[in-house]
Amino acid sequence: MKSILVLVLTVLIIACTTKNKNILPINTMKVVMWQLMQVDEFATFYLSKDSSKNIIAETNVLYKQIFELNKIDGHQFYNSFNWYRNSVSNYKLLLDSLGAYSMRKREERYITPTPPTTPPAVTNEK
Repeated sequence: MKSILVLVLTVLIIACTTKNKNILPINTMKVVMWQLMQVDEFATFYLSKDSSKNIIAETNVLYKQIFELNKIDGHQFYNSFNWYRNSVSNYKLLLDSLGAYSMRKREERYITPTPPTTPPAVTNEK
């Protein structure tokens, strides 16, 4: 009985610690998700005003460009997304990271660079 219990526990530990190589890391997922959200915002606020545009087709083209930019494919992204959704703690970590990333991007957009406090060095070039 003890040997069966040890075997089951060993299998569970190995299964829980084995990292799936096809799952995107959180840092990659947050960037891709943020970019996809930007596309959705663009489609909502700009493409929807142009009746000659097919919003779904345009959005899909932009999604593919994002996947190419990040060197992933849609299948890998959606598999990773489903994996994160099924793992509550990892999904929460992903969403928290995405929120923090979004705040940083927003702050970067509105922060104006401050001028240097010291004047540039003067050289004696002729």
